[in-house]
Amino acid sequence: ARLATRPEREVLLAPFLMSLGHHARHDVLGELAQRRSAQTWPPALAELPAVRALVVAHVCKLGTVPNLQKGARMKLVIASDIHGAADACARLMAAVEAESPDRVVLLGDLLYHGPRNDLPADYAPKRVIEMLNSVADRVIAVRGNCEAEVDQMVLNFPCMADHNVLLDPAADMTLFLTHGHVYGPGYHNSVDAWPALPPRSALVYGHTHIKVSEKNAKHDAWVFNPGSVGIPKDGSASYGVYENGRFEHRLL
Repeated sequence: ARLATRPEREVLLAPFLMSLGHHARHDVLGELAQRRSAQTWPPALAELPAVRALVVAHVCKLGTVPNLQKGARMKLVIASDIHGAADACARLMAAVEAESPDRVVLLGDLLYHGPRNDLPADYAPKRVIEMLNSVADRVIAVRGNCEAEVDQMVLNFPCMADHNVLLDPAADMTLFLTHGHVYGPGYHNSVDAWPALPPRSALVYGHTHIKVSEKNAKHDAWVFNPGSVGIPKDGSASYGVYENGRFEHRLL
């Protein structure tokens, strides 16, 4: 659900806010609106704890989202930088089936190999389109530096936002999802541009094709990069799994 009219204040809370249903969503947004003047709405990223608390309260009251009830765990498969590599994407799809996550997070650079990369031996974007669309109902995606309007035309899920914010109330975690070229931790060749984050946050990004999972003491946030599915630059293709506040890498 898009809670902003200006890109620099954009806050995306899909899928949980949308999953509340129309009436509960109206209650949440109405209560938030009462807290903000017309000049300062929507909430800034630093105010996400208030949004999270309201979402959790309504979910618990209505019981509409099973994976948020009574501290139940949320599981994510996190992947990035497929770059049109069809055989590698097929291995990712097999991993998604085996992992059975609640959502599949895609961090951009899905179809095009990019002018700075060699063409993958298994380069077949049409096959990748078909595979990704097969799980479109579970995908949360952000735009990479290789995405273009034509990518959105062929993919059946939104993929052109610079970032997304995913809330895990059961683990009391806020996940800031981005590719790494607009927002990023400054690791390797990612941009050094941190968003304002609430406590207990993780900055989850791709772009570098290099796996990272560590605490950033300066920003008091966890930093996670799942590595690359299609063109790894650290020796092994990989994806990530998030569950109950913890991140892990898996090799493909």
